[in-house]
Amino acid sequence: MNKAELAITVLSIMIGFLLMAKVATKPRSFWPMLLSVTIITGGIVLKGISYIDECLVACILVGVYVASPIRRVKLNDNSSKEGGRFSKLHTYFFWGMIIYMIIESGRGIIVSGSARQIRWIVYYLLIGLISNAIQKQKYHFPTVRKAAIIITLAGLVYFSLYLGVGMLITPIVDIQDKTRGIQNVYWGGTAYATFPLVIVLPTILVLFKDEKAKIRRLAWLTLLVSVFNSFYYGSRISWVCLTVFFIISFKIIGLRRWLGYGLIYFLILIFSLIFIFSDYYKLSTFADILYKPFVFFVSSPETADSESQDYGRTAEIKVAFKAISSQPGTFLWGYGLRTAGIVIGPYLAEMLFRYGKYRQAFSYYDTTNISTNGFTAIVVETGLIGLSLLLINFYFVARNIIVAKGSPLRSVLLASLVLTFFWFTITNPFDIVLFYLLLMPAGLLIQLSKPIDKNALREEKYWEGQEALLSEIASDRSMSVRSARGQQGFYEIK
Repeated sequence: MNKAELAITVLSIMIGFLLMAKVATKPRSFWPMLLSVTIITGGIVLKGISYIDECLVACILVGVYVASPIRRVKLNDNSSKEGGRFSKLHTYFFWGMIIYMIIESGRGIIVSGSARQIRWIVYYLLIGLISNAIQKQKYHFPTVRKAAIIITLAGLVYFSLYLGVGMLITPIVDIQDKTRGIQNVYWGGTAYATFPLVIVLPTILVLFKDEKAKIRRLAWLTLLVSVFNSFYYGSRISWVCLTVFFIISFKIIGLRRWLGYGLIYFLILIFSLIFIFSDYYKLSTFADILYKPFVFFVSSPETADSESQDYGRTAEIKVAFKAISSQPGTFLWGYGLRTAGIVIGPYLAEMLFRYGKYRQAFSYYDTTNISTNGFTAIVVETGLIGLSLLLINFYFVARNIIVAKGSPLRSVLLASLVLTFFWFTITNPFDIVLFYLLLMPAGLLIQLSKPIDKNALREEKYWEGQEALLSEIASDRSMSVRSARGQQGFYEIK
């Protein structure tokens, strides 16, 4: 562990204790802390292991259960009151998935022979306990506006850090490739690292219509930093995400604003391509950034560019079902968690060799630690049962969003859910806590899909006004005291 990694670990431990104390003494801070932590640490990876978000969320969880005896906070089960029968079914299937993944983690330990895989048992137990705490929390989810501010601000911090590490830190630590060199060293790959966009962009759209100018400026600043990241790291999935949300945003911000913002967005885009990112992109290649993500799924290995990595994802998906079909048992329950790289290596090598990609084929023969996308991982490692449980949880979240009455964010949140599914066919987000937070019963997407509580919104604005008034009074008193002291000094001098 080098000095930078040691410093990050020590800082994370200190922040963890602060989070634990905060939530234990003020349980109402549970949701703000959980949202901030899962977004700000969503893509941080140290030496290929994503553990910062898990450790900090574990500290929040300890604070939740410590708060119960200290503050006499009752963790009442509200799951049966909200959502009815389908909410209960969602809870059962989510816990079924968690228990199944814990069992598959144990099988993975046996297959791989690595005791380090125990981490995944602890991880999925942590996910289950978070879901339990969310459903039984006494305090309600913040208003949509307040939650949007928290998520957008956390997104601004996260993407600023991500961009700052790439532009400022990598030259200091002597990493040759400034945009790719930090992958799996300080951050995951570009698709993995930009996963928080699926929830940050919807909240940005919410804040575009906020009454306060400073909140609208926060939304614009976060959007610009996100766009800047997409260019700097060459993340095509980010551009897909940005484009999808821009297309559907007119339902949230209105057609007139949509046209105005679209013109500004387009001008910034052209200006960036010509004057700022001319070394990275040319206008002639910009269309490929938006086009390729849609076509690499249908491209076959025999037609793919031999220098491109896109064929790998298609090949992985093709061999995934072939790998589990060798035995009836593996077709149903797979080979065990974190074994996909070991299992599909020979199948990938055979396919690529057949299509004349000899260099890539030999590389797969030589390695047993292939990094796969999430779809391949869930199929190979957990079989048809694991894939079905995951898809059922996607269905329950989608249904909850669709049937939500009076929700102005229905189309945006559905787009977020679809992109979440799309993301796990490109990278493997299963070790990102935020991924499961989006799919949980009473999780983030379901909470944001609830109708806006106008009474709670009025109360929130009232207290904001009171805080501003108190701040103004305190400022006036401070100025009066300074003025009085100044006059006293004047008379003393005379």
